[in-house]
Amino acid sequence: MTLLTTLLVLLVLSAFFSLSETSFMALSRLRLRHLVAQGRRRAKIIQGLVNHLDHFLATILLANNFVNIAFTSLATVLCVAVLGERWGVATATVGSTAIILVLAEITPKVAAAQHAERIALWVAPFARAFVWLLGPVTTVLTRVSRLILRTLGVPLKSRAPFITEEEIKLMIEIGKEEGVLGEQERQLLHRIFEFGDTKVGEVMVPRADIAMVSNQATHEQVLEAFVEEGYSRILVYQEEDRGRIVGVIHTHDLLHFWKHQALIAVSDLIRPVYTVPPETRVSDLLKEFQHRKVQIAVVVDGQGQALGMATLEDLVEEIVGDLE
Repeated sequence: MTLLTTLLVLLVLSAFFSLSETSFMALSRLRLRHLVAQGRRRAKIIQGLVNHLDHFLATILLANNFVNIAFTSLATVLCVAVLGERWGVATATVGSTAIILVLAEITPKVAAAQHAERIALWVAPFARAFVWLLGPVTTVLTRVSRLILRTLGVPLKSRAPFITEEEIKLMIEIGKEEGVLGEQERQLLHRIFEFGDTKVGEVMVPRADIAMVSNQATHEQVLEAFVEEGYSRILVYQEEDRGRIVGVIHTHDLLHFWKHQALIAVSDLIRPVYTVPPETRVSDLLKEFQHRKVQIAVVVDGQGQALGMATLEDLVEEIVGDLE
């Protein structure tokens, strides 16, 4: 009876370690932060353990392997005593493997994955106790393992983030499939991720499609260009070289001229224009727009020749879609 009780205790411990490992890994880190913010004591215990996840997992692995080996060894002793050495070893090997897989691995891990929060909060204090008890042994074994890896020339990389960009994108797709997100919301979220990787050259208006006037144009020609194009600003190019942008004219400057009938040259209406290379990220350009308090930039090549133009509206449309 004592041997059977010991086997049962070992099986329960193995199931406990499986529950602890899976529930801690499956618990959302955002949800965990929320629980900690609420002052949940056990949530703080979990956070303390996952902050040292390598040590926690090493402890769980050590303990789980120990109890599984002990269970198999004692099961072999019991089966040999009952069935004899001929059949006892084989029966114990097959039987203990099946029992551990079903009752101590598959079943608890499935349950922990489906009810991660509830189970993680329940096992937290007990898991911390095991980590504390086995801490010295785990530390020694971990250092030996790292020493072996360094000797073999295997680089020790830092732990990857809990949530990657690809995982978030997958969550967005799942949210759309389950009806949590609408199609417009899905597209908006995806555009936000793509925004940081998009280059200005991909979203600019090509030079051939830009409304421009010569720096030698008359006031009447400039006004006519504004009326025909309907824009609030027009780029100005160097006479006989449309690729050389010298600045930009704003409608309010031109209207101020007409209102006061000031006898000034068109060149006096030209304001400097910000230039960027096509490789600039749109997210960086947006920051420059905010910093410089401008809404337009000319995209130029290495020789200063204009390739196109990017406006604040163009950047916003990369996130929200066409504004027209």
